[in-house]
Amino acid sequence: PMIKNRRVKPRLAYPHKTLPYTMVVQGKQVTKLPVSYKQYLSKSIQASLGLKGIKLQIIYKDDYNPYVR
Repeated sequence: PMIKNRRVKPRLAYPHKTLPYTMVVQGKQVTKLPVSYKQYLSKSIQASLGLKGIKLQIIYKDDYNPYVR
């Protein structure tokens, strides 16, 4: 999806090291994703990992820009 004429770019997804059944998705403008796209990502990750009947929590984090002060 486009947000303010810019493409959302999820860069990587990895499991959270302390919380069970939690994935972290990192990228550009991922915190501004619409709810419908977040549900799509959740269902596709559950299907690819084979987690039927298990609630998967996803944390969305934006990339850090070191040049912004």
